Amino acid sequence: MSDIIKARGLSTFVARDCLSACTIVFLGGKERYVLATARLGFHQPAFRGMTSSERRGTIAQEVQRLQRFGLSKAFAERANNATPSGMWYPDKDELLREHVVTRVIPPNAADKPAAAK
Repeated sequence: MSDIIKARGLSTFVARDCLSACTIVFLGGKERYVLATARLGFHQPAFRGMTSSERRGTIAQEVQRLQRFGLSKAFAERANNATPSGMWYPDKDELLREHVVTRVIPPNAADKPAAAK
């Protein structure tokens, strides 16, 4: 899904929570917006029956994938440090600094009517 979003030059927007695989879809956006009250949550991949070796390999692949979205290696590694049953929620400053999001929208901005032309 993130490849389709990226290929079409679409923007992505999170109003509440975008957790786990949702973050990969979100990262496909050319412009990536979140409401100030929204959260992005990251954790390492897990699949039933994975061996420790397979888990390490899959985590390494996820780190590389996040870097292909333009995120730093340090951020990608930290995003994959949270256990599969846990979640890491970076703060908005870090999301902006790491170019995970393009813009944080103030909470009441979405409620205001568009200006007349």
